Amino acid sequence: MFAPPSAWSADGLGTAGPSPLRAPTPSPSASGPNQLAGAWKHVRNVVSADSRPADLYDLLSHSVRETQYSFQPQGWPSLVRPLAPVISEMPGMVLERYNACQTVAFCGVFPEIKRAWASVDNSLFLWQFDKQDVPVEYSGEEQAIVAVGLAKPRPGVFVDAIQHLLVLCTTTEIVLLGVCCSRGPGSGGDECEEVSLQALPLYSVPADNVTMVTVAPTADGRIFLGGADGHLYELQYSAGDSWRSKRCQKVCHTGGLRHLLPSFLPSFLWGSPSALVEICVDNQRHFLYTRSQASVLQVFDLGADGTSAPSKAAESSEFLQDAARALGGRDVFGRGGGDRKGAAVVYMAPIPPSQSHRLHLLTVTADGRRVYWGAASSRYGSQPAGPRPDRLRAEVARQAMPSSSAAGGGTGRLGAAGSHGPVRGLEVVAAHYSNGVLLLAEAAAGESRTRLFMLSRDLSIPPVGTATGTHVAVSGLREAVSQLEVHTPGEACAIRSVPRPPPLLLGAALAPVAVRDELTTQNMGPAPRFVMVTTAGVMEVEKMRPVDVLAQLLEQRDAAKLDAFFTSYGAAEAAAMCILLATAGPPQASASVVAQAKAALDNPRLCGEPQLRDAADGLAAAAAPAFGGAAAEDGLAAGFDMGAVVPVAEPEWSGAHHGLCLYVSRVLQAVWDEQVVVPLRSTAGLLRCKLSLEALQALEDKLRALDAFLSDYLQRRRGRRPGGGAAADGTALPAAKRQRLEDAQQAELKRTEGVRGLAARAAEACFLLRVLTEHNLGRLAVRLEEAARGQLRALRFRELVASEEGEGVATQLISVLVAQHLLSTGGIAEDLAAALQRGAGSYFKENDKLYYQACGLLQRAEAATAAADREALAGEAVSLMLRVPLACDLGQVVPQLAYLRAVQALVDLPLRKAAALDPLNAAASPGPEGEAALQRREEACYQHPVAVLRLLIDRTATTPPLEALSKSLSDGERAAFRSQLLSRAAAAQDPHFHTCLYAALVELKAVKELLALDTPHLEPYLIRAGGLLGAAPGAAVGPLSAAQVAHVEVLARFYISRREYAKAAQVYELLADRAGGAGEQAVSLEQREQHYQAALLQAKSFGDAELLDRLEGKARICALQQRLADSLAAAAAKAPSDAAREEGQAAVSELRAAPKALESLYNDYAIPSQSWRLCLEMVHLAHFSDRSYVCQLWDLALKEAWQQQWEGGGADADRRAAEALDECCRCVEALGEQFYPNENSFPAPHVLMRLEQAAAGTWPQHTGAPQDSGRLLRAMVRRQRRRWRRTVMYTRGSDEGGDALHAPSLRLRLLRSLAALITAAKDKLLDQAPGAALGGYRGGRREAGLLAAACEAYAAEARRLLPAPEAEQLGAQFDALHATLQPLLGGTPSRTRVAIVAIAAVVLLTVVTRPSPSVASVSAADSGASKHRRQLEREEQQQLEGKLRAEEEAEEEGGSVEEAEVDDDGHGSTDDADMGQHAAAQVEAQDAAERGWGEEQAAEAVGGGGGGTGGGTNLRKQWGEGPSEYAAALAGCTNLACLTMAAQKPRYPGQFLFPSFFVVGWQKSATTSLFFHLRGHPQVAAAHTKEPEFFSEQCGYRPTHCPEDGQEEYIHRVLRLSDVLESQLTSLSAEASTHYGRNGALLASGIHKVFPWLRIIASVREPIKREVYTCLKKELPGLNYSEPWEAWLQAWPRTQLYLVQYENMTSEESGVQVLQDIKRFLHIDPKLPATVEDDGSAGLPTLSQHNTRAQHLQRKGELKEGEEPEGWPIKRRQYEELLDIVRPDAERLAKLVKQHGFADSKEWLENWEIQWQATLDTCDKRGNCMIFP
Repeated sequence: MFAPPSAWSADGLGTAGPSPLRAPTPSPSASGPNQLAGAWKHVRNVVSADSRPADLYDLLSHSVRETQYSFQPQGWPSLVRPLAPVISEMPGMVLERYNACQTVAFCGVFPEIKRAWASVDNSLFLWQFDKQDVPVEYSGEEQAIVAVGLAKPRPGVFVDAIQHLLVLCTTTEIVLLGVCCSRGPGSGGDECEEVSLQALPLYSVPADNVTMVTVAPTADGRIFLGGADGHLYELQYSAGDSWRSKRCQKVCHTGGLRHLLPSFLPSFLWGSPSALVEICVDNQRHFLYTRSQASVLQVFDLGADGTSAPSKAAESSEFLQDAARALGGRDVFGRGGGDRKGAAVVYMAPIPPSQSHRLHLLTVTADGRRVYWGAASSRYGSQPAGPRPDRLRAEVARQAMPSSSAAGGGTGRLGAAGSHGPVRGLEVVAAHYSNGVLLLAEAAAGESRTRLFMLSRDLSIPPVGTATGTHVAVSGLREAVSQLEVHTPGEACAIRSVPRPPPLLLGAALAPVAVRDELTTQNMGPAPRFVMVTTAGVMEVEKMRPVDVLAQLLEQRDAAKLDAFFTSYGAAEAAAMCILLATAGPPQASASVVAQAKAALDNPRLCGEPQLRDAADGLAAAAAPAFGGAAAEDGLAAGFDMGAVVPVAEPEWSGAHHGLCLYVSRVLQAVWDEQVVVPLRSTAGLLRCKLSLEALQALEDKLRALDAFLSDYLQRRRGRRPGGGAAADGTALPAAKRQRLEDAQQAELKRTEGVRGLAARAAEACFLLRVLTEHNLGRLAVRLEEAARGQLRALRFRELVASEEGEGVATQLISVLVAQHLLSTGGIAEDLAAALQRGAGSYFKENDKLYYQACGLLQRAEAATAAADREALAGEAVSLMLRVPLACDLGQVVPQLAYLRAVQALVDLPLRKAAALDPLNAAASPGPEGEAALQRREEACYQHPVAVLRLLIDRTATTPPLEALSKSLSDGERAAFRSQLLSRAAAAQDPHFHTCLYAALVELKAVKELLALDTPHLEPYLIRAGGLLGAAPGAAVGPLSAAQVAHVEVLARFYISRREYAKAAQVYELLADRAGGAGEQAVSLEQREQHYQAALLQAKSFGDAELLDRLEGKARICALQQRLADSLAAAAAKAPSDAAREEGQAAVSELRAAPKALESLYNDYAIPSQSWRLCLEMVHLAHFSDRSYVCQLWDLALKEAWQQQWEGGGADADRRAAEALDECCRCVEALGEQFYPNENSFPAPHVLMRLEQAAAGTWPQHTGAPQDSGRLLRAMVRRQRRRWRRTVMYTRGSDEGGDALHAPSLRLRLLRSLAALITAAKDKLLDQAPGAALGGYRGGRREAGLLAAACEAYAAEARRLLPAPEAEQLGAQFDALHATLQPLLGGTPSRTRVAIVAIAAVVLLTVVTRPSPSVASVSAADSGASKHRRQLEREEQQQLEGKLRAEEEAEEEGGSVEEAEVDDDGHGSTDDADMGQHAAAQVEAQDAAERGWGEEQAAEAVGGGGGGTGGGTNLRKQWGEGPSEYAAALAGCTNLACLTMAAQKPRYPGQFLFPSFFVVGWQKSATTSLFFHLRGHPQVAAAHTKEPEFFSEQCGYRPTHCPEDGQEEYIHRVLRLSDVLESQLTSLSAEASTHYGRNGALLASGIHKVFPWLRIIASVREPIKREVYTCLKKELPGLNYSEPWEAWLQAWPRTQLYLVQYENMTSEESGVQVLQDIKRFLHIDPKLPATVEDDGSAGLPTLSQHNTRAQHLQRKGELKEGEEPEGWPIKRRQYEELLDIVRPDAERLAKLVKQHGFADSKEWLENWEIQWQATLDTCDKRGNCMIFP
């Protein structure tokens, strides 16, 4: 029932088919991972001294002669026992052939294939040594077989069926045979049940007259041969022949030159060779050892990887002498003499690294003495194989074992004392050493039988000292001597160890374990076995382990022997063996043995009882754990907790408890630190369980048995009182002592329960891994998320058992398993859930069962077709999950709920789980604990619904679990789902969830959705997440990360959405002022400037003058700092030296690091770097009023500009001078545009004088190349003409530097410049020639009169200069200009006082020059004295201007004056002259407040049209003589306050107030077309240019605080006061600035205070088309109509406002009517300006197109005339998002329109609905739409 799906059947994992799962009884485990980790830590503390590593050399060197050997106590079983009572005799056919042997016969054993072998002459026989069978005979060779060996073939040489190679050496050749093993019929038995030999005819080589004596293979398939000639050979073989080597060849590695000589010479020269009788290979170190018949030992190096040719490293040719030099050698071998026959080496074996790093080789002599050799001087090497051999030195010598008779009956531990040899000499004929066990076969003298001895480490408790009373730190090697009690006939030929199957828990790669590890490994596998071949047959024996000895003693039920065993091994080790037997069962332990083992554990006499230490001992116990040694590191609960309570001293545990800990530790140690999974080699990316199913089953069985045993054991222990309540003598124990014993017992019982829980949990982990493996763990792992898959790869068994991370991975694996099972069964998983609950109850609890039941319901809901069924199943599932929230895997459930559109459950279930995870609401606590709790909530709960929300907002934010949901959602469903989910999330009461939700929305930049939540948690979160908690306005914050900056920007948007503009401005200011840091915390000056601009915009919306001033100053300083940094960076890049470059770069870094004060920028950076232009900008920003200092800065700036071109030019002086002058002019233009009209920052006369001097070639140096003045005039008159001319007019002769004009050449240049200026003005007047329409030309006569009078004065002045010819020519030029101006005057010109004053001012023009300024401090704000001085200058200027206006008014009223006489000094006065007659103005109808407008009245008022003098006679009859009081008051106005006061004066009927109306917006709403249409009306004198933006840009959005020096220009240039006065106020003055409309909150109230009579016209257009005209953004800043228009409605009367819809005004059906309504609103003729139809008749006025996109593209050449421009592409999703933004505002505006009577709200909104639907209709199937203008 647990079979994996068929789709997984061919995945390459090779897992076995699922076995029926048992249903073990669930056992209570520890309550959680922490308790389990504590239980393991307790186990390791108790057994800390167990398995302490000990090198074999240390054991040997610390051996005491008297205790080197021991015998089993009397009555104990022998440690070696035969597996069969009699020897297995040779097969009959072998004996038959042996009896007929003619030459030689050998025998041996191949345990690898479980075969014994015998060679008789040229025949080889193989047969199983553990059972009777028919031998396999091979007789393919002609010569006698002299040596046989078995080797593993090298990979890739032979077919896979050949598993071994049989090496046959005859006297003439060496042959390889293939050995094939199989299980035999029925696939039963072991792998070598059947063996067959395959001939390999291509793999044979000749012997070359060398008889091979021995064969030794390596683990990697190399075959070495020992020859009778004493040489080492290697049989090399490969898959085929090559040019370098043959397929099979024999190589001699030791022959050298001697090998190439004739055979008789070596014996003649060097004597007879000694045959190599034995070769052994250390496959781990890659050492090769050889032994000759003369006991000559050699060591060869096979290379670090074992593939190199053998290289001889060392040799021992004198065995006895070398052995005598070893440790203990003199005692064993004397001084190198003695019995050489007994000292002959008969056996050698390598010592693996697991036993010793210093000892490498063991040799055994014929009389049983042993020598341990070292082949490397270094113990450890850098290579994996260890150090390489460089010597062969005898390290330790050990005496031969004593005989049992010498030991006195076998009860003592004796050695041979007082002699250099054994007590009775042995005659060793065969030996074998493996894993610390040495077997010696002795030939009995005069008898045809063999005695077998076994020497193994005695693991019983060693003596505490020596016979002399000295103590040793390390116990020496004490070996137990045992003799096989079974009679073994024949002489031993070979002894080999039988490969036993590796312990299941360690896998196939079982490394050799040290001799000390038998106690720790006896519970992992069977006892070691050996096979001995004698001439009579084969004997298989087994070594008895300590647990086997204990089992036999328990079977005997001998209390004395049992006591001796517990005494010998210690109570702890004996108890551990009892537990092993009690939990093993048959066949390892019979029922009686199990019962006796349990009884022994309950016997306090054997195991003792727990004891509490005395107070003095308790202190020591707190410092060191029980049973000696520090606690072992377990990787889970190690370390000292400073916050934990210091525990009381634990008791001295009983032997039973200590044995329990030993047993558990040994059972788990093989897997505890192992990885759970490993990569699958055959399929990349897949994983498999490292432990096999058999190993998991075996370990689980052990742990289940231990759990059952502990359950019974605890019940028995709880019912037993410690010590029986009486002392040893029968007296009652004191109460305190009895209480201590009871407390110790309770403590031990508690610890035992913890160990039982650990065992039960580990068993469940094994069960879970087994189930997962049977259901294809690799495929299940693929379905995990990447993070979980990474955790699984690194997961270790100990973490799976005792860590939260492991439990989490297990939970996810179970989730994937059950989900897959549900998918394959259609939503039913009760069977799997029941099995998991029984077998892995701590991983799969009852809550998990309910959860997966709910998962099944959800799956059935997904498959349901009816909506009602789907809703019912989903509701039932959700109700179950809400009961067990902690068991829910939200990563799996949330996508299902989202797919089912269970919006409420999407939010409620994660919040319920979060509350269950943190019942005490630790997440609300400050500090690390609160942060950790909050992180747990986010990772386990909140992230899942937020992931769904991410997908609904951003399509690209999909995850694999949500991929199906993403594909199933249409755009409409996505929007509706998003809205519902956000609404439900906003209603949640969990503030921590809101935090996670807000963070996700900020990250997604879903500001609109975030601000729409409108929850009380949002503002505090943004402040906290943005790092502004506790920050004060104006104070520095930071550094801030990129995420914090994003939160702060959203906070500003939050305040803007709630119209808290002051707070928004302060937030932006904090962003701009924040401290910078490294990396993402760095803040560039560009970013600071952007934030300052944003703050400025919000401050303007709020209207706080102080805040505006502060922000404007910071923004301008920041911009200056950025430009200064760029300038210094460019200069540093061109620095001539490294020092200068580094200094410049350091300054740039300082400037870009943080904002600087203006004073610091000026004094510390601008002045030292001589950035004079920036210095001028800084003094302008600081309102610096020292005019002479500013003039010096101007001189330096102009000199710098001049020298840049003059010094870098070519050889042509004229060209260089022209380029230098042009550069100076560009400097003046750039700075003049910025400084105008500030006279302190831009001293126009001084600058003009410097430019004239530069053009004349006299400044800043004499060039001799004068230039024309036209270029400098263009620079000066660009925006400064009126200002500098007026300044020049008020210059007095007493001013400093007034003598500069007395130079005739400079005066002459100035007059030429004035001539050019007048010429330009005249040309402009000619372009504005009078027309026939009313008001076509009005104000031009006044300006023409002024220019004509100036020409007369300048002509007279020119003729007084020298040289005369040039002066006369200039005078004639002025006369010609005067004559050209006459037609524009409309009468005979006469000179005026204004003209005379202008002439005198020019003649007396003085230029102030001062020395260059020194480095001085310029403050960001003027001192009080500076402000006072500036105020006086301003008042003086106003007085002078007032005087001039008075003179002008007097001139206009007085007609003409006599020509003034000129004084000698150039000053004087002229007679006033009439500047010309005013054109007769047509009279418009009276103001709307006085009367309406009709067609007849309009016709009467127009009076038939005509020229400028023929109309308006009807109403003019009602006028008095002269101008009205209103007109007279207006004539003297130069500021806005004057206009407001003048409006209170009486005016004639038909006169309009000045100004009359504004067109205030909106941009791209036909305002330009409307403005030009109205300006073409004869009754409108609108501004010449559109968008002057006076109240927005020049007044800083504060109409009541406009700069005084700009008001006059606005009144005269923009509003055209002169033209309106000339029309006698019968024309309407107007301007159009679209910024006014959208900034109604800033401007509406202020403009009303300035011009309360003004009429306002506004045009609005469908907002998306209007904004997309310029650019398309996701969030458009100008989509708000309702707020600004509401501000206009609040500040202005309804009757003075007119709101028109662009769509109506530009429509063919309603456009004409709308234009007429607008003109009726203005009280002008609605039929003008008229158009001419095709038939010549007058048509109604229409709206011509201006400033359209098509016109822009045609001017750029991107669109041909007559073509229509293409639309703007946009995605449907984007457009729908924009609609969501604009629709609420559009609906609100429609309500205002209806509320105030502008139009019907429904019709108003329908006009835009039509536009929106038209755009949506252009969308194709892919969502590509087009917006057409």
